Amino acid sequence: MRIWRRLWPRQKPVTLPRVRVWNDLDPYKKIFVAQGFYQLARKGEVDLELVPYRYFRALGAPEPNGPPYHSHKNIVLLEVALRDRSVRIVYDANDLYYKIPNALLRWADIYFKSNYQESYLRTGERLRGAYWDDLTFRPECLPEPLDLTQTAKIRPCSFTMHLFPTLEENCHFLHQWTGAWLRTPCAHKPHQLFYLGRWWADPTDNADVRLTQRLLEQVHASGLVVYGGIVRVGVEPPPPLRQYLHPEVRLDEWVAMCCKAQAGLMTRGLDGCASFKTLNYLMLGAPFVAMEMKANFWRPLQPEVNYICIRDDVSDLAEQVARFSPPQLEEMGRRNLDHWQHYICPEATARHILEEAERIC
Repeated sequence: MRIWRRLWPRQKPVTLPRVRVWNDLDPYKKIFVAQGFYQLARKGEVDLELVPYRYFRALGAPEPNGPPYHSHKNIVLLEVALRDRSVRIVYDANDLYYKIPNALLRWADIYFKSNYQESYLRTGERLRGAYWDDLTFRPECLPEPLDLTQTAKIRPCSFTMHLFPTLEENCHFLHQWTGAWLRTPCAHKPHQLFYLGRWWADPTDNADVRLTQRLLEQVHASGLVVYGGIVRVGVEPPPPLRQYLHPEVRLDEWVAMCCKAQAGLMTRGLDGCASFKTLNYLMLGAPFVAMEMKANFWRPLQPEVNYICIRDDVSDLAEQVARFSPPQLEEMGRRNLDHWQHYICPEATARHILEEAERIC
């Protein structure tokens, strides 16, 4: 036994990555990131600590209650300690790519810009030129253009979804609903299409609402029937669309409705990019119908692979839906669930953050 001990050296204890997260987890977009690290900590893969803001203030982070934070409540601050280096990280879950606070960008070693416009940051498209120059930088939004000398710090990252106020509730929700669409054979589902969107503006003044109107008009013209409708949160929709009015539902009701249809249906999100509803479909393992997305996730979804792609004028909606049989829809759903588990879910998001931190250490 003594000889064996001499020949077989003892293993050194494993030092876990130490992750500190600003513990202001409200509103909901912040909790998605903490959820991922919480799950990794439960598996013994990271040493997680939720810390007050004064910890990051000591590291030189800008004050959260003054400029440029007026419209930046969905920002998460993290510190990842790997070996002998600490990496300062910002995860920005706000919608618009031009609402990046320069003070935070300069403070960070890595700046994750989530949401559906991240590929603009990846390619540099629209960060220069007439579109950029015409933007109005309002004080409550961002008082200055993006510091382009700092953009090498920016990393794309899949955006967050609406979740519940506590980590425990989120664990229960994701455990209950992940892959739920696939639990019932597609051919046995009582509805062909599921759609539940919002109607919040006059379509003459809002391009996104005009797209919703065009989609529902095509549904009606094609003789298709959708399960769901539109939730009025602003002005009254025009008379032909009032038949689609639907009461507002909770997230668990939304996903339960989706599981009763053979495919989801959605419009694109802000400025022609992926809608946040995409995450709900991926989490459920559900196929869906959408126009081609102009900007996508850090691992982009592919038309005809992850979703049924229709033209921008949605005139081919019925034709494209008819092309896919229930077995083909189920295969698309399985691919979407796989994409969620490997690239999108909170745990996959946390792993992606750790991998990017590792690259600069």
